[in-house]
Amino acid sequence: MSSTRQHRKRYRDRVTLQEPTDTNSFGEITQTWVDAQPVVCKITGTGGGERLKGGTVVDATTTSIIEMRYRHDNMPGPKWRAVQYDSTGTAARTFNVDRVQRLNEKEIRLFCTEDV
Repeated sequence: MSSTRQHRKRYRDRVTLQEPTDTNSFGEITQTWVDAQPVVCKITGTGGGERLKGGTVVDATTTSIIEMRYRHDNMPGPKWRAVQYDSTGTAARTFNVDRVQRLNEKEIRLFCTEDV
């Protein structure tokens, strides 16, 4: 089986990688997100946790690994995010990229957290 076919079978999820950019409006700097590229990938949940305060959940996160083909043109980095949209085009999940691992010349892994 060719390498391209293997990746098609393995990568069944789609996300849009976004990079942060600072905009200056009326003397204030605001961080916004710019779509960098849509990618086909594999999303694997790796765990999660909750932070309690007074018996109430105040912060819940999950961790995930996003595997995708290595891109020579626009390599994602920490502080980027990956957004997965639902069938209506609404952002369903947002993964904050914490670390990027280049596996080889063909694949990278994004280690992400997601607020839930």
